[in-house]
Amino acid sequence: MRFSKSVFILVFVLLIVACSKTEEPEKIIGETPSESKGAFAFDNSLYTIERGKVLAADAGEEIGSIKVLVDEINENGEAVIFDSSLNLQAGTKIFKVKEQDQSNTVVAIKIGDIYYGAIFHSNLN
Repeated sequence: MRFSKSVFILVFVLLIVACSKTEEPEKIIGETPSESKGAFAFDNSLYTIERGKVLAADAGEEIGSIKVLVDEINENGEAVIFDSSLNLQAGTKIFKVKEQDQSNTVVAIKIGDIYYGAIFHSNLN
């Protein structure tokens, strides 16, 4: 009885471990941070859309828009979605973020009434 109980526990643990495999988000150019909801190319730079939100008061002037959703980013205006909860669509506006240095390492996108932060990831080319 003790042996069969041990075998049952071993099989149960192996089953849990085998079923717990997680998939990595789809890769774009270079490594993609695990907290990223998506990415887009703008002004020859690749930005990752983070889970953090930007206050509407911190969003500055509109500087561009997303033109098309793709599987792999190759050109400005293209975007990829990693998290299906992100309602990113063609036409989504890109904004400067106020009170930041001239490096433009952070921009914001507006989806509905929410601004999401997007952080510079790498150069596009």
